[in-house]
Amino acid sequence: MKNRERRTENMKNREQRTENREQRMENMKNRERRTENMKNREQRTENREQRTENREQRTENREHEEQRTENREQRTENGEQRTENRERRTENMKNREQRSENRERRTENMKNREQRT
Repeated sequence: MKNRERRTENMKNREQRTENREQRMENMKNRERRTENMKNREQRTENREQRTENREQRTENREHEEQRTENREQRTENGEQRTENRERRTENMKNREQRSENRERRTENMKNREQRT
């Protein structure tokens, strides 16, 4: 009877050890799964932050491009204004020359009239 009891006890112990081993395996798998889940959460957070950063960078790039476009348009406008100013100065110079010629002609005409009288 004693041997049978010992064998029964041994068998129970073996079964318990097997159960314990299986439980440890299950626990380990659960730990690994939780670790993996945590890594995934961190990765999603990182991805979200990266998308936000990318969006901000695109906005900044768009603003810079708009500024470059404005600067280009301003330079074009400035060039056109300089051309207009140059043309106006040329026209003014021609007008001054014309007035000077007219003055000289009037002076000449006046001298001629005085000589005739």
